[in-house]
Amino acid sequence: MTAPPGFYADNGAKPDGLAFTRLLSQRDASIKIPINYVPVPGVSLTAACFPHGRYAVEAGSKCFSNLLAVGFRRFEVDLFWDSGRAVWSLCPAELGDTPDGSISSRTTLLQTHSATATLASGQLSDQTAVASLSTAAALALLQPRQTSALSTQTVAISTTPSTRVTDINSSTSPGSETSAASSVATTPSASSPTNGEEGSPREGDYICSSDLTFDALLITLNGHLENTEDNLNATTKYLILNLHLAQPAGNANGSSSGSLDEQPDGLGNLIASNNSQFLYTPEILRTQRANLLAAGSWFQVAPRYVPTRSYFDIDTSGAVASSADGWPSESFVELANAKRMIVAYGRVDSDLTEYNYTSDAGILFPRGYTAETRQTIVSSAGLLTQGCFFDSQNDTLEAANSSWSVTKIGDASQITSSSNDALLTSANQLVACGISPILNTTLLNRTADQDYAPYKVYVQSTIWSWATDEPRNTSKTGDGELGRCAVLNVSSSHWQTEDCSNSHHAACRIRNLPYQYSISDDSVSYERAEEACPKNTSFTTPRTGLENRYLLASFETYRDSQGSAIDDPADELLWIDFNDLSAESCWVIGANTTCPYQAQDRGSGRTIVVPTVAAVIVLVIALAVIVIKVAANRRTTRRKTRRGDDGWDYEGVPS
Repeated sequence: MTAPPGFYADNGAKPDGLAFTRLLSQRDASIKIPINYVPVPGVSLTAACFPHGRYAVEAGSKCFSNLLAVGFRRFEVDLFWDSGRAVWSLCPAELGDTPDGSISSRTTLLQTHSATATLASGQLSDQTAVASLSTAAALALLQPRQTSALSTQTVAISTTPSTRVTDINSSTSPGSETSAASSVATTPSASSPTNGEEGSPREGDYICSSDLTFDALLITLNGHLENTEDNLNATTKYLILNLHLAQPAGNANGSSSGSLDEQPDGLGNLIASNNSQFLYTPEILRTQRANLLAAGSWFQVAPRYVPTRSYFDIDTSGAVASSADGWPSESFVELANAKRMIVAYGRVDSDLTEYNYTSDAGILFPRGYTAETRQTIVSSAGLLTQGCFFDSQNDTLEAANSSWSVTKIGDASQITSSSNDALLTSANQLVACGISPILNTTLLNRTADQDYAPYKVYVQSTIWSWATDEPRNTSKTGDGELGRCAVLNVSSSHWQTEDCSNSHHAACRIRNLPYQYSISDDSVSYERAEEACPKNTSFTTPRTGLENRYLLASFETYRDSQGSAIDDPADELLWIDFNDLSAESCWVIGANTTCPYQAQDRGSGRTIVVPTVAAVIVLVIALAVIVIKVAANRRTTRRKTRRGDDGWDYEGVPS
């Protein structure tokens, strides 16, 4: 029996141990940076789950579940309007009345076009919920924080097919440099390896489950969001929806396209009905931008949730402080607001330009609002030779405006032309340069439901902070702190653990600016790093890959200026303000910062944490409930841990 749609990740898909610590600590380092400046790993669902024309609901749900579990944050989804069934489907062809879901629609190239004026690009309506996006009068002064002149080209790095997971780290003979790949989506033939369904499709056919709809995808996503609704595991997910018109059933040669006989169902209603509690919407963003000091807005929450102000413009000329281009941080969106999901339009078929986008304006962000494709060139070894936002001659935010920058890597049509090592290297380099890498190929010729392991390795490759196998196991002894503090290694350009009592120069941020640094003249222990920083600077840690790149350049310049006076290998290390002194494996910024995940043993074998203030609130509420005997037997099946005062379930630090 086919399982219904749901979240069905494999047991080993979720990172644990060191892999989890690496992801968590990097999330926490950047958690106060506006989300548009934090690159995340992305993936094309078609490439990772449906490369062979087989669209089964059980395999599709498991594939999407595994991609969510391993740590992908951004998903490009191809949706097809099946007018015969009046549903948004993941299958490229109409199913019609075929009972088994087998259809005879030949493989075609799905040509995508920019929508006409009915779909505004990169504009957020001042009356988002009701205003038509088709008229100039409806466009707001609020703009996305990005430049409009960036190229739409993408990287073309492909992988070598293999049946062995270990080959993800193997190399092949290098080829020539590659540059932009076409952004046109392709739907491959179904004659390739199957995803576990019985029977074999005819050459060029699709095999589709009628239940594999957009609604099924949202059910899977909702299951993941509910399963990770605690402060340890929560991350924001981004859905980018490419809209197509499904090919008519029985169109064997693909010579004609479908027709739009009636208005497609609104995507916004589907999304809201499944995931409304998690949605961060255009209307919420518009309201918060309009008054940053309003109750519950960006600057009226606990300090640990306030976004870093130096990343967006603030207008104080009016009666209130506002921002025309700012975005909140992950700390604000997730932890202060309990929102986890942002949805935007991607590419849209020209046949769908009559779709009623106005009805979705309060739910979906316009096309181009959360994505700006960056022109890049990558060598055969995966090295980024053009397109990095780092500029040694200019360290201003305006010059390095990496807002919402994305690029695709991997090209299914050239899957044998490049090594997996190159793919992983390019992903790491793109994130370090301020760009989100969107995986656009099937790793090792295996979908994520067949083998999640290479996709898990890919996500780990997007960690820009820690070096491989870092942070190492740490310990605390009577002689000092062994490996409880972090340093930047100038040779590897990544972080590693270091004994806090050792002496090194310190990283100092100039006037809280994102990309401007100074290096302390004195070599000191970690605890003295703050006082060693020059005037008008502060001891700091890089919070994004691009910040790390600028700090690395500053340290290299400083070392060059010292000449032979700094040739000790120990001086290749630079203190950054990151440590796990409060609790092992809980990395925080600031020597006196308490770990937010400190656990309490509740005698059940499960560690649950509630901050001190939240614990008092919970106790008072519990006593009140007992006294007035209200809802004494109410239970919630959805929540698995106790809620904190900020609306979040709190977990203990993983071992």
